[in-house]
Amino acid sequence: MLVRFNATSTCIVQTVQDYCGNVYVSPTGNDANAGGPTNPVATIQQAITLANSSGGARMHIRVLGGTYNVNVPVNLANNVFIEGDYALSGASG
Repeated sequence: MLVRFNATSTCIVQTVQDYCGNVYVSPTGNDANAGGPTNPVATIQQAITLANSSGGARMHIRVLGGTYNVNVPVNLANNVFIEGDYALSGASG
């Protein structure tokens, strides 16, 4: 006996761009941004908030060259790293 099934399925996928595990910070950024290379956040604290709440998806904070004022304690989740004086390719930071 040969049985054939014709089935149609629907799958809804919601994607969230993770920027390869990085959160970007720039003195010209905005804390309302997602923290990507073309839409960085403005403060190190916001980058830490994004990294700490990423569930391990974004564990590397890249701080573009510039001056930042940090007046609060820095509390990093396990395995969150901060890289300073970073520059995007083709851009001066």
